[in-house]
Amino acid sequence: MPDKPHGRPPLPQTTALGRWIRAARLRSKMSVPALAERAGVCSDYWYRLESGKCANPSRPVRAAVAAALGVGVSKMPKNEEKS
Repeated sequence: MPDKPHGRPPLPQTTALGRWIRAARLRSKMSVPALAERAGVCSDYWYRLESGKCANPSRPVRAAVAAALGVGVSKMPKNEEKS
């Protein structure tokens, strides 16, 4: 059994939306701070979107993120189901 890093919790599983946002950001070749500023959100929030810690952003946030990435909201995966 592999050793776990001491004192670090396992990384959360990302969401389809988080993976999509990260892939779109990498394709854009822009940094998180630059895109976050363009979308009007803080960098920490953008990282939370990519990591899946924020799986259900509001419609205005989804629209702002899509606009910052230069795509339509309809291209984004849907929000995650709440359990």
